[in-house]
Amino acid sequence: MIAVDRILKGESIREVLIHEPYDELIEMVRIDAKYANKAITGPIPGFIYFSHCNGHHGPRVKFYGGTNETKYTENAPLYEFGIDGPKDVFLPDWMNKNNCPNAFDKNCIDVVKIFIERHLAILLLTWFNKLDEADVLEYFLGHISFDVLLDQIDVSGSVKDIILECKTEKDLYKVCKELDLYKF
Repeated sequence: MIAVDRILKGESIREVLIHEPYDELIEMVRIDAKYANKAITGPIPGFIYFSHCNGHHGPRVKFYGGTNETKYTENAPLYEFGIDGPKDVFLPDWMNKNNCPNAFDKNCIDVVKIFIERHLAILLLTWFNKLDEADVLEYFLGHISFDVLLDQIDVSGSVKDIILECKTEKDLYKVCKELDLYKF
């Protein structure tokens, strides 16, 4: 990410924003439990992270592993999912019960699984680049409504009209699956 590199080298955010597209700065969503609107997200184990497709892996969320060693996104355990929902927890060989206890805690895994199930439509639409990560973050923080989020989905015409009629995330999931929107 060129923009982030420029900021890390001391260039002001204002200067970078003038010369770089904003979406290059927001390529992922990390929802910290302390800022999440729990009425929307449900419980979160420290943080949940997800992104759009980047070609290196399939859809997944990363979550807080429970220690200093696993408190950063790049070292977090992950839970893979697909169009039909949660699949498996994936752990690198170095992770164990001592350095990543949340990945071995059934209650924590269940919380992450429920998050995926509850927000599968949004996660998939983000993965398939039909929802922008910045809009999804605003929704999970409670700054925009579900209706506003629906309006941000990158589809047009009659498909957009059908989506705008959705009242819940479950409705959205069913409609998007029926309309075959979970693809590039």
